[in-house]
Amino acid sequence: MTAAPKTAAAMTAAQRACEEAYMQNNAPDYRSLYFKLFGALEEIRNTVAQYYDVDSILLVGNSTSDKDLGDSFATDNTIITVLTAVFVMIILLFTFQSAGLPVLLVLVIQGSIWMNFSFPTIQNEPLFF
Repeated sequence: MTAAPKTAAAMTAAQRACEEAYMQNNAPDYRSLYFKLFGALEEIRNTVAQYYDVDSILLVGNSTSDKDLGDSFATDNTIITVLTAVFVMIILLFTFQSAGLPVLLVLVIQGSIWMNFSFPTIQNEPLFF
């Protein structure tokens, strides 16, 4: 069974992109490898979506897992930060029965968290959890 010329060309292009990303694994700059690999994943996903239902497409592996985690981190981090500040403020409000001290303590806590996040960014190092 042979694929249609358009399908074969798209699959060959996707394979070339994956091979190029694989070959760059020995490069000193791994971030460019991830960005190119993530781009290849999107290209594969878009090519396969032309022929199959989008909900039935499953790409597996470390690179897809890394991409999914990276995509969800920004949104999850914002939600967790806001919810943490609100709940800590509520707990401190009932504990100290004052409005000023909980706000001050939440600012100190959130400031220290933001400072801890900023050090790896300033040093141009990845942040792992």
